[in-house]
Amino acid sequence: MVVALTGAALLISAVAFFWRHTKPEELKFDNIARVRADALALMSRAEKENPSELPIILRQKDLPESLRSLPIMYVEVQKDHVRLVEFRCPDYTYGEKIWKDGVVIPADEKPTSYPHVTHFYVDTSGPGSFQKRPSN
Repeated sequence: MVVALTGAALLISAVAFFWRHTKPEELKFDNIARVRADALALMSRAEKENPSELPIILRQKDLPESLRSLPIMYVEVQKDHVRLVEFRCPDYTYGEKIWKDGVVIPADEKPTSYPHVTHFYVDTSGPGSFQKRPSN
């Protein structure tokens, strides 16, 4: 009985955690202007220094302070956006993307309350996944 209750409690906790962390309207940045400026600087620097090596993966220790203070695992720098990866496991990845000005954001991106910031969730666990195309 105790094992069943513990398992049910863990399942409910996992579902609540997942639900809370995949709702784009709950995304909060203390200083979105600073975060966005630092993300744009990363894109600009990567494109100038190593355009053939994009995407570039950066760990927490290699990030500007505004990005280092966020609850993310790592950052993936692309030509037109930066992916802030909050969570990744073999079956799914989620986080936010910060887009460059003037880029046409794909229609299937999930908007947030911040301009030029979208939420992404990539499910690679099989058929019927939330997002079928790879998310750059």
